[in-house]
Formats: sequence, structure tokens, C-alpha cells
Amino acid sequence: MAVDEAEIRAVSLAWKEAFNTGDTAAVLALYAEDAVLAAPGAPAVLGKAAIREYFEQTIAAFKAAGLTVADAPIGDLRASGDLGFQWMTYRISDRSGAVVDAGKLLTLYQRNNGKWMIVGDTWNSDLEAHAPQPRHS
Repeated sequence: MAVDEAEIRAVSLAWKEAFNTGDTAAVLALYAEDAVLAAPGAPAVLGKAAIREYFEQTIAAFKAAGLTVADAPIGDLRASGDLGFQWMTYRISDRSGAVVDAGKLLTLYQRNNGKWMIVGDTWNSDLEAHAPQPRHS
């Protein structure tokens, strides 16, 4: 079990390194073919082709804005058999190092042919959500 948890933790670290360096192909390689991505404020994305499109746009936007994502100090990871999950807190920082967003994430993993792959990925911001404003006629 400790080996599985270490391997899952390595996938998580590889994700952040690839994302922060702008390597969309390396990020995508961590996802299973039928993975689901549920980003905040966006419809769920199913499958690698749609996930590629999402990350091409998101990574480009982060790179242009000088943003990076990192784990925050709270989290947990569990594995049992061929399934595992990791929940963590995260923070997004700008070029100056100022934190511009922070939140929680939950990533589901499945071992396939001895390799841990992301099969479900979702996160949400701790920033205060703004209620829709009523429309005036």
C-alpha cells in the first residue's frame, strides 16, 4: 500500500511539474482514455481529446498570466487494490509569488497494466462565489 501511495504521489507531482512548464502532452499522458475532468465554472469534460483541448487553453492562459499551481499543506491519499484517491488543497500564485487563488481538489486514480492513471479530476476555489445578480427589466 505504501508503494501504491508513493506511485500516486509521483503522478500528482508529475502533473504539477508538467502543467507549470506548459507541457500539455505530459499532463495528458497522466489521464486514462475515458477520464472525466470537472473544472470549476465549466461543463464536465470526458475523454482525452476533450481533456487535451481544455488543457491546451488553460495552460496557455496560465503561462500568459505567469501563474503556477502548487499543493498547499493539507491533504490525504489512499489506495486499495487498483483504485486510489487523493484530496488536497492547492494554491495558484502569480509571478511575484502572491497567491491569487486557493482551493481543494479530488483526483481519482486507477491502476491499469501496473500504471496509475487519473480517471477523475475535480477542484474548486475557496474564493467567495458570487451569487447571480437579478436582471432588471
